[in-house]
Amino acid sequence: MHKVAASAATQRAVVDSPFAAGQKNIWTQILDQNKEAAKKSGDAGRPDAVLFVVGSRGSGKTTLVSRFLYPDKADVPKPTEGMEYNYARKTHATNIERKDVAHIWEISGTRQFADEATEQENIFMGMRQVTTAVVLIVVDLSKPHEVLPTLEYWLSRVKARTDATFGKLEKRGSKLPEQLRARSKKVFGATHEDSAGPIAHSGVTVVIAATKYDAFKSADTELKKVMSRTLRFLAHTNAAALFYLGGLRGGSPSASAANLDAASTDDPATDRAALNQFRAYLNHLIFTGADKKFPARLNLETDHLKP
Repeated sequence: MHKVAASAATQRAVVDSPFAAGQKNIWTQILDQNKEAAKKSGDAGRPDAVLFVVGSRGSGKTTLVSRFLYPDKADVPKPTEGMEYNYARKTHATNIERKDVAHIWEISGTRQFADEATEQENIFMGMRQVTTAVVLIVVDLSKPHEVLPTLEYWLSRVKARTDATFGKLEKRGSKLPEQLRARSKKVFGATHEDSAGPIAHSGVTVVIAATKYDAFKSADTELKKVMSRTLRFLAHTNAAALFYLGGLRGGSPSASAANLDAASTDDPATDRAALNQFRAYLNHLIFTGADKKFPARLNLETDHLKP
């Protein structure tokens, strides 16, 4: 995997979107180059994968992207303000001459900026993106009071944008929305006892990363239980995967909440294993697809006091 040759951040109004009709800039050049490379490799018909990384400010989104692209790097990248683009490339599983490409978009900054960015079809969950889109929602456990509002906000943005895109496709007579929702139900499990219940199948793959667990693990027992039940409930009812991650900064994280102990993790091997499993699963979703079985075994946890 390689990091993109260029990355940028912007706080401009979305009316100045780099993807507006007729625009020629570094973003459109990157996309054109990737399309040309796909044509040369005989893979022009396969849609590139798209990963959207969203969540609260300072939650570790940029660090997670860096760890995904460069798992051996330990430095902490500068936080993103606005939007930042990266891409990952991977040799195709059955054709070594072909490179699969994943476009990685990180959206950060103010809530107003997020509102504007996610209203733009050519930026977030457009018709060309929904088929292969994966949304990674990052919440910050060192700020427990922000976790629920952040998660609910981004789940609602994913649903609203996906519904709007599916509506346009359905007006054209496309069966894609129905196929993507059916795919989601199949992945969740058609025979699951909740399959006909309150599960919201948006048709888009969603992963929730609860970061800075090393700053949260010393919190009050009751708070940990409530947080765990809340996150698991929202993940389950939105057919999303949930990962707890810690030790991303390689040092002692500072907890901003007064009732948290700012102590570094006492089990870096466990943190590393959790991050490796997260990275492998995300890699599978992006380059193989959620409808294909994950080849490794995921560590499932039912104890509300454990991540």
